[in-house]
Amino acid sequence: MPKYQFCCAKCGDFDVWLGMAEAAATAVCPVCDGEAPRVYTPPGLVMTPYALRRRIEGSAEPKVVKREQHHHGHHHRHAPSRPWQAGH
Repeated sequence: MPKYQFCCAKCGDFDVWLGMAEAAATAVCPVCDGEAPRVYTPPGLVMTPYALRRRIEGSAEPKVVKREQHHHGHHHRHAPSRPWQAGH
């Protein structure tokens, strides 16, 4: 069942799940019971997970982790300079 977007002049955008045969040019706003026209948008062909879609739409910045925070006390051991020598 597709989700259709409508825009109430007083309350703003809202979505309604409707069967394709039930889709109309207007819908009743769930907040004020006013008539809201349908907003025609391109179909969502790619199923993006909800959490990822919220981050993309909200222009979420990725978390920057400094090198000191990333290693968090772990010491990196280098390989021995002689390949036949075992590292400790």
